[in-house]
Amino acid sequence: MKILACDDNAFLTKIIQLKVANENLGTVDVAANGKECIRMMDKEKFDLLLLDIHMPFNSGFELLTYVRNQLKLATPIIVLSSESLSTTVRKARELGANDFMAKPFNPAELILRIKQLMKKYEYA
Repeated sequence: MKILACDDNAFLTKIIQLKVANENLGTVDVAANGKECIRMMDKEKFDLLLLDIHMPFNSGFELLTYVRNQLKLATPIIVLSSESLSTTVRKARELGANDFMAKPFNPAELILRIKQLMKKYEYA
C-alpha cells in the first residue's frame, strides 16, 4: 500500500513512516506543505492520504476539496489535526474525510485505523 502523509511536522511524519514500515503496511511518502501534496497527488496514485488541517500554502480542508471535487478520487483519507473542535471534525467529514484523529495521538491507534480502512477498501 502506498500512503501519502501531508504534514509539516517532520518528526510526526518520520514516526508514521517507521510505524507503517514496522507493520509491513507499505510505504509512506511525505509532503511538507499543501502545494507539494497537490503536486504529488497529480503525479502518483496513493492508496491512503493522511492530511493535516494547518499546513503552509493549502490547508487540509482545501486538499480534501481538491481530492474529492477536482480529482474525483474516493481514496480513503484520515485527517490528523491538533484542532479537534466538533466544528472542525464535522467540516472534515462533510468534505469527505473517512476518519479524524486529534493530535497528539497514539501511533498504534493510527495503525489500527489504517488497517480498518485497508480492510474496508480491500487493500488487506
